[in-house]
Parts: sequence; C-alpha cells; structure tokens
Amino acid sequence: MKLSKDISLWEDSVRLKHYPRLEGVAGCEVLIIGGGMAGILTAHRLAAEGVDVTVAEAGRIGCGVTAGTTAKITSQHGLIYQKLVSHLGTERAALYLKGNEDAIGQFTQLCEGEPDSCDFRRTSNYIYSMSGEQVLEQEMKALEQIGCSAARMRSGDYLELPFQTDGAVEFPMQACFHPRKLLKHVTEGEKASSAAIFENSRITRLKRWPDGGWEAISEHGSILADQVIFACHFPFMDRRGGYFAKMYQSRSLVIAGWPGIAAELKGMYLDEAESGLSFRSADGMILLGGGSGRPGKVDSSWQQLQEQAEVLYPGWETRYRWAAQDCMTLDGMPYIGPYYGKPEPGEKHHGLWTATGFNKWGMTGSMVSSVVLTDLICGRENKYAELFRPDRSVLKPQLALNVLESTVNLLKPKVPRCRHLGCALTWNEEEQTWECPCHGSRYDKKGQCIEGPSVKNLF
Repeated sequence: MKLSKDISLWEDSVRLKHYPRLEGVAGCEVLIIGGGMAGILTAHRLAAEGVDVTVAEAGRIGCGVTAGTTAKITSQHGLIYQKLVSHLGTERAALYLKGNEDAIGQFTQLCEGEPDSCDFRRTSNYIYSMSGEQVLEQEMKALEQIGCSAARMRSGDYLELPFQTDGAVEFPMQACFHPRKLLKHVTEGEKASSAAIFENSRITRLKRWPDGGWEAISEHGSILADQVIFACHFPFMDRRGGYFAKMYQSRSLVIAGWPGIAAELKGMYLDEAESGLSFRSADGMILLGGGSGRPGKVDSSWQQLQEQAEVLYPGWETRYRWAAQDCMTLDGMPYIGPYYGKPEPGEKHHGLWTATGFNKWGMTGSMVSSVVLTDLICGRENKYAELFRPDRSVLKPQLALNVLESTVNLLKPKVPRCRHLGCALTWNEEEQTWECPCHGSRYDKKGQCIEGPSVKNLF
C-alpha cells in the first residue's frame, strides 16, 4: 500500500464501477445532483418506489465527501442534546434522536445478510471530555429529559484511549462501516437499484420550463427532470435558499495507521471540544482525526497529527492520510427538504429539494435524508420533515459571523478570486490547493474546481 496524501483508506481498498459521462439529452422523473452517500441512498430508495431516477455526479461516485468520512453511524453528534433541549425543547430534541436512531436501523437492514461485504458492525460511540465532568453531566441530564435511557456516563478508566480523560457519555449499539463497500453493494450487488448514473457530469445550472420541470445543464449534455434533488454537498444555486449565508464549511484531517501495539479499538471516540481528536479502528488500523477549521484556515497539519499519533502510540506507522470537508449549519441540524420556502403562486411545488449541512455526521444524515426526501417526493407525510426543513429560522450569531467573514474576504485586494461569489482565495501549500475561506470552494493548482459551491474552474 502506497501512502498518498490525497487518498483515503476507503478509496484505496475498493474500486467502484465506472459510469458514462452525460452526452446529449436525457430525461427522468427525479434528478439527483451528487453521487455521494446521500445521493446514492436517496436514488436507491426512490427507485425501489418505482420512481425513474437519474444521478449526475461531477466526478466519480463515492469519491467526494463520502471518501473523506470516518464512517461512523451514530445519533450522538457531540454533546448536542443539551443544546437542542435548550433551543428546541424536549419534544423536538427527542425527535432528532429518534430520526438518527431510525437511520442506524435502516443501515442495519440494508446490510442485513451482508455484514462482511460492508464491514458493518454495531459498537458503542463515546464523546469524551478533557475539561471536566460537568459538561458530560449536563448532557446526561438532557438525555434523561428526552427519554434516552440507553446512554451511560463512563469514567476515564473505562475508556480504551491511550491517555487519561475526565470520562465520556456512551451511546451503545451505534455502528461503523466501509462507505464505499456499501455504495458498491447498492449500485452493483444483488440489491442494486435501477437508477441511471452519469459520472464526470458536473451540473452547472438549472433552467425552469414554463410548463413545469427543470433542465439541468452540464458541459456535454442536459437532463430534463420533473424534480431535482441537490445532494452535492453544498447547494450551488444561489438565487434561492441563501445557503451561502446560513452554512459554512469546516475542514479536518485524518490519518490511518498501525499503532505498533495491539491497540484495536472496540468503540468509536470523539472529543467534545472542537479542537480534540477522533478515534476508531478499521481494517486493522486506527483512524485518527483532528485539525478542524475553515478551508484556508486550518491551523494544524498532517505532520502535527502524525506527531500526536507517535506520542499516543509509540511505533505508529501512517499508511493513509486525507482531509474531510463538511457543511456546518447554524443550529447543528441538517437542512433536508424543499430547496427554498413555499412555491410561487399557482405552483403545487417548485420541484427542488436538498440534503445538506450534515455537520460532520454525513453518514447518518445521508440515511435520514433518503427517508425524508423519498416520503416527501412520493407525497407522504414524514414526521421528521418539519424538524429539518431548510427554511427554518437562521437568526443565530453565526449568521452575522458568516456574513462578516464573506465581506472581509470580498474586500481583500488579492487574486485569484473564487468563481462562486468572488472572495479572495488562500493557497494551501500542504494540499496544493486554492481554498475559499468564505464558502469553502476549492481548486487544484491548475485551477480545476474540486469542491463546491463553485461550479466553475478558476482559470
């Protein structure tokens, strides 16, 4: 195995089928823009309902954000429940927990009879603290309020970590898996859907037809669809929805290696502090994540993460290293549902949907999205739809910070500038990429767009 800073363990260990590039004109009932976990799971579920579905992916399926995940499937998204109870109340916080627990069950069913093919296993997830027990106790109190009886408070001595902590909150019966093995399972295996897939087909704009429906246009062709789902990480159509203001992107680093001792972890671990570390085992290695920050502003480096690994696990040998980039919402919950608010007068619905803002929990969020969007598109009620609706209030302090960040970078007298909204770009020497601190678009050294919301090349 050869170390490559631009490839993850998942990408290197599983080869997926190649699909054709979109040429000419195609048609379908529902077009899904984006061939990551959210797009493929939604396509799989819609096709099972008899819907004519097409997926258009800018690059290769499963090679974007999905390839950068640590592949934890859990309803424990940090110490989030004390915040949800405070801001939303116990009923809606409990609904959030139930929605994500249901997603774990959906993954279990999908992998049923095929656990080895997806490396799927149930295990505990732990959010640990290095800053005292108080935050853990507050979270346990919130979990008790919403009726979560499974969670447990654990002492630092109970954990498998190679350093002392102040304890952790444990969620038992969570899960982890190999994301690209699952994608292979649902696109090429016995349970493969009938959805059409186009690769290397970046959709750059949509055109609305007067009699309803949409034309999605790429460089070499177009797709006519009654409805369109944006599952492309960061929605790129700025005239509606305002996602560039109500989301920001966070980039983090991951290394995978052999610890040099028998240190395979049974559970999954994450520091409650944003600057802390993430741990899980996969394929005989430990995945160590950290270094979180906005694109263009990540303070740490792979070398720093490597040095931490060598201190924690003497004899550590890194085999893979990669970066993950996630969309962060203003209230910690994803945006799933209609792309923007109510349809215009005379319209039954505008036919645009989105699944985005998974806040570093994209695997669980992808499954939630597939269930919610399938129900809505098929005309059924979904009990989680109101909770995740994208047009909910975003009057949060982070909104002002996002606007300020964009304004500062727009005013910088610097070139090159992002092709999204014109912010000044920052050069990332370690990854050899141009990065937008405003909204997270990224370009390689030749100017090719490799991360949205931009859909245009730099030069």
